[in-house]
Amino acid sequence: MKKQKRHLFMDFDGLKYNTFPYFTKYYNNKYGINIKEEEFYFEKDACILVNKHIEISEVDLYGACGREFLNSIDWHKDVRPYEGMVDVVNPLINEWLMHTVTARQFSGINTIEYLNEKYVPGAISKIHCIWEKLPNNEYKHISKIDYILSHVSNATDGIFLDDTPKEILRAQDHVRSILFDPHEVFSGMKEIKERATSWKMMGEMIR
Repeated sequence: MKKQKRHLFMDFDGLKYNTFPYFTKYYNNKYGINIKEEEFYFEKDACILVNKHIEISEVDLYGACGREFLNSIDWHKDVRPYEGMVDVVNPLINEWLMHTVTARQFSGINTIEYLNEKYVPGAISKIHCIWEKLPNNEYKHISKIDYILSHVSNATDGIFLDDTPKEILRAQDHVRSILFDPHEVFSGMKEIKERATSWKMMGEMIR
């Protein structure tokens, strides 16, 4: 009998790929501000960062970002994976059913597919974007944890990897969850059960 694969749920930005330099450049160019890349290490919500410099609504900010950045291959052509990610993920293809779970909008799925196929071809079986714009211009929202729980029935069925503490805290009581903290900015958060500072370390924890 063929062994059933376990699920590996992986975030996209700040976990598999270092997109922060490109988000920084986009927002600075778009709004004439001066966000530092390092600010994204601590605060993952771009709306909070941008509003430190200029007042703009969440709808307007993410609407523009979705149209101009998230679905642009040109903005993503120079994005690179974090060191060690490819070496860890590619060998897992036969053992794990791997998902990309991201706070990105579904309209930008083309850039997600582009980077995944460029660096880990054939490895990612499913992509879940928590936001999808509907024909009536409203947004459908399915959180990462809700998506994860629709695929696992107990905590041993999968592992969740993310660089955002709030996502880990929402998930870690339901499924094994590991915070990716390459800059060690969240080392003081003792409520986080598991934390890795590199992909090499995370690969050892997964196995």
